[in-house]
Amino acid sequence: MQQGKSFIRRLISDSVVYGITRYLTVFAALFLTPFYTRIFTKTEYGIQDFFNVWNNFAIIVLPLGLVNTTIRWWVDIKDKPHEKKLVLGTNLSLLAGLCLIYSAIMILLRPLFLSTFIGDFETGGDRNVLLNEIYFLCIYIAVASVLVSYFQNIQRSKFDKWGYAAVSLSSFFILTLGGFVFVKYFDQGIEGFYRAAAIGITVALLLSAFFVRKEIYFDYDSSTAREVLSYGFNFMTVMVMFQATNILDRYLIKTFVGLENNGVYSIGKRIADILLFVSYSFQMVWLPNAMEIKNDPNAKKVYSRVHDFYVFALGLFFLTILLFRKELIDFFAPNYHDAFNMIFYLGIYNLLNGIGPIYTVGMHITKQTKYLTYAAIVSIIFHTITGILLVRHFGIDGIAIGCMVGGIIWTGLRYYFSQRLFKVDFSWRLFSVMIALCILFFLTNAELDRVLTGSLFLALGVKTLIMIIIFAIFIYLFKPAFLNRLSFFSKAK
Repeated sequence: MQQGKSFIRRLISDSVVYGITRYLTVFAALFLTPFYTRIFTKTEYGIQDFFNVWNNFAIIVLPLGLVNTTIRWWVDIKDKPHEKKLVLGTNLSLLAGLCLIYSAIMILLRPLFLSTFIGDFETGGDRNVLLNEIYFLCIYIAVASVLVSYFQNIQRSKFDKWGYAAVSLSSFFILTLGGFVFVKYFDQGIEGFYRAAAIGITVALLLSAFFVRKEIYFDYDSSTAREVLSYGFNFMTVMVMFQATNILDRYLIKTFVGLENNGVYSIGKRIADILLFVSYSFQMVWLPNAMEIKNDPNAKKVYSRVHDFYVFALGLFFLTILLFRKELIDFFAPNYHDAFNMIFYLGIYNLLNGIGPIYTVGMHITKQTKYLTYAAIVSIIFHTITGILLVRHFGIDGIAIGCMVGGIIWTGLRYYFSQRLFKVDFSWRLFSVMIALCILFFLTNAELDRVLTGSLFLALGVKTLIMIIIFAIFIYLFKPAFLNRLSFFSKAK
């Protein structure tokens, strides 16, 4: 078992590999988002954003949390063939049945769904969006994505990071290149994007199934089903509630400020989501590695040190995004500057949500994931009420503020409940400094941009210098602490 320094090194190494697709997605966005925002009208872009949000919602609701149970169970079943066969077989059998039920329901509800969430619209161009085709493609993409996620979680549990990367990269390249070709050279509009997505997820499904072919079983055991559903249900309810609020947010935007503003909201969210460049890849490797050392006497110290290192890296990355948000909007979508303040609100949500998994380790160790549900319910209530109250007065910024408020409560309650179950002493010094700088940037950014207006190179130079100074200050203030912690790692056996 690796601990201390080697544990963090493995987290970093695995994060890089598991995050390859995320990294490439960010780079692809630098190319494709400006392309799509110039090709599609704001209404078309808003429709594309809504279907993407719905797919994310369906991918979480459909499996009832079963895709996540493998990671927690793997440590206990990997060396027990009979138990492994029962758990994995039961999971896959349940997933197959749920996929069939979801497909049938969505086919029956098609007219109601489209009239409720899309309604009548004008594309503003010479072509019509093929909503029915997009709808059926999304059903298939959601079902296939659930199965791919299940197979890839087995890969994660086995630490098969290269096989995982192969599956992710194949899907990514087909979606990215295929979507670009279909839209640009075949004039297929947003339906071309979904055609490419369907092809990409099909390839990913075949590849992932091949890599875990020895772990594919269809055995079913009712007692095992109850146990895995009980554990996974809380994952599902939490994610369902959060994805439901995303859909509600889009519905409120459509109702109070117009469907085209979904596109503006999407741009602000996309730029804020650049933070996932760091947090997503870390979250992919955190839980399997954290569970592997859960019984070690030094586990709490290791968790605390990982927290410090992660806050350091994630905080600096977010400050950079916040400082350069005007330039990012200019590059991605010059006509979408209404997203300027949203990047801060949604970025704070992503920042806290990125750190949050470290705070929930106690719930996973004790298998008390019900507290995730409690925290999510309270968070979403505040998120929803705040958004409804503010959208009339602040438009899409009001929706983003609601998201931020919900994120603050969500992370705070996860920390509170987890500490009651498994107390870990975390340091708050670096976290506090980072939050203070985020607020300072938010309050002064607009004035700095006004002063630097007219010279892109001057703006880039000044902001780069600011980040270099902040980075140097962080290193000066906190590097000795990290070095002291490394002395612990060097002693860990």
